[in-house]
Amino acid sequence: SILLDGKMPIGDLVELLGFEPEGASDVETTAGLVLKLLDRIPSVGDATSIKKELMDETVEAEFEVIKMDNLRVDTVLLVIDRLPK
Repeated sequence: SILLDGKMPIGDLVELLGFEPEGASDVETTAGLVLKLLDRIPSVGDATSIKKELMDETVEAEFEVIKMDNLRVDTVLLVIDRLPK
C-alpha cells in the first residue's frame, strides 16, 4: 500500500499502476481521478476500486480517502493487487 498526495499528477499514477485507468485523460491529479470514480465529493474512509486485464496479469487498484482538506482530497491510500493469469 502507498499513501499518495491528492495533488500527485495523473501521469505519475499511471506509471505506478502500469496502465491508464478509464477517465484518467479527463483529470490532472490523483484526487481528480478519485472524484471522477466516486462521482461525488468524498468523505474520509470512502473507497473505490478499478480493475484492468493486462496481457499477463490482472491489476486491481483500490483507492481509499485518508484525509480531506475541506472539499479537497488531500491524501489517498492506494492498494495494488497484481494477479498473474
